[in-house]
Amino acid sequence: MRTLALLALFALTLCAAVDGTVMNLTTQKPQAGVTVNLIQPGTGGMKAIGTATSAADGKFRIEPDPGEGPALLQGLFQGVTYTLILGPGQPRTGTVLNVNSLSKRQEIVKLTQHMVVLEPSAENLRVSETFLLTNNSNETLLDPLAGSFRLVLPDGASQAHVIVQSAMVPVERPAQETRQKGIYKVDYPVKPGETRFDVTYTMPAATKFAGRTVYKEGPTRLVTPMAVTLTGEGLKSLGQEPTTQANIYDAKGTEYSVDIIGLGSLRPPAAAGAAETGGEDAASGGPEIKQIRPKLYERLYWVLGLTLAILGLGFVWIYRLDAGQETPHS
Repeated sequence: MRTLALLALFALTLCAAVDGTVMNLTTQKPQAGVTVNLIQPGTGGMKAIGTATSAADGKFRIEPDPGEGPALLQGLFQGVTYTLILGPGQPRTGTVLNVNSLSKRQEIVKLTQHMVVLEPSAENLRVSETFLLTNNSNETLLDPLAGSFRLVLPDGASQAHVIVQSAMVPVERPAQETRQKGIYKVDYPVKPGETRFDVTYTMPAATKFAGRTVYKEGPTRLVTPMAVTLTGEGLKSLGQEPTTQANIYDAKGTEYSVDIIGLGSLRPPAAAGAAETGGEDAASGGPEIKQIRPKLYERLYWVLGLTLAILGLGFVWIYRLDAGQETPHS
């Protein structure tokens, strides 16, 4: 009897599978023809377990189930990958993998936050810009011709390095010139929710900086190290960020011009050197979406993350400061 029970359990294990339905949130209907891959992360990297294509009713089934460990379901639909995380102990049957149809309507995406970090030195001016785009629609913006994300690079700027964060792994994406002078586009799908674009470049050493954005909505915040101050028409000081003591300024409108007083960095000297090395590595990236190479991840992205993430604890404070000052307390 015990042997029969073990055999039955073994047979059940062999038949275990991950199954579910692909739903298109744009049409609110099951989606056929989606390639679904089951991937299991491990110490040696990502391991492909199996693949399936959703049927006319959106159903899919992948065998065998890798077990109770974490896994990922990745669905490829209209050239865009959608990911569902299957945590330990989470049901593997009856899963729902959501996808969205594509759109080229730029108006479905709004700029909700824009932060510009200026780090002047005797050699150059390092600029790090963070754009947070919000897509409140049920479509994914993908416009290879016009660019799903657009940015303006000042005259004299070095080649910009763009890191996109919308999922678990940051990806590098090239900034491509458009027919409009100074405006560059990034071909990357902006899915419903928030997508963050981190842009870094260097300028020749200068005591002035002028910038602009193609997005009309959303505030622009200029950030400098504690030893660096800014002056300019329409510029408003918001004080210092509590964690780093960085100076925060509000720039009105889509264009601004500031005078830079002082030198300083939000990064240690060793990190700044690593950023320069990482920047050279990043420049060799091809036009395809890809995971950041280990060297780039350890250098460029780590330094970029340090520059911007050290402001993270006060990031909400930065963008809510004006609201707190202008809105009377009840």
